[in-house]
Amino acid sequence: MKNGIITILDRTEKLLNSSVIVIMIVMALVTFGQVVLRYVFKSPTIWSEELTRYLFVWLVLLTSAVAVRTNRHIKIDFLIKSLKPKLKLVLELITSALIIIFLVILLREGISIVQGTVDAKSASLKISMALPYLAIPTGAVLMIIFFLELTLRNIRSYLMEGKEGE
Repeated sequence: MKNGIITILDRTEKLLNSSVIVIMIVMALVTFGQVVLRYVFKSPTIWSEELTRYLFVWLVLLTSAVAVRTNRHIKIDFLIKSLKPKLKLVLELITSALIIIFLVILLREGISIVQGTVDAKSASLKISMALPYLAIPTGAVLMIIFFLELTLRNIRSYLMEGKEGE
């Protein structure tokens, strides 16, 4: 069971990494195309900036989830590194709990925003505004799952260190 969950999370991370790469390529191509059309052909598109903005929102939230999974999110840990393992674990658990509470609030509010924007259309792409806003609850769910996994890894690491020290 445990290995099955880890396999699912590993595959999810790979899918996220691939999605981020695709999003970055599309953003670069659309932006480059817009520059060429605007400055060379004097005929800019009306949708490229909007598409790039919405893709950037997805990029930020999906990349944040990957950063959580790989434990590369921004944190100030110079004080924590000098603490004893038990106190370090307690502080990491408190920090993780606070972050997860924030992400649950973000999830709840993100769902509310998505529900409120289903019928609204974007200015130039004419897509439902729920699509760009869907990045908020999607990113929040992924980060919650990955923070829970990270927290369990930290607990397991602490317990393994304790057994080695005995």
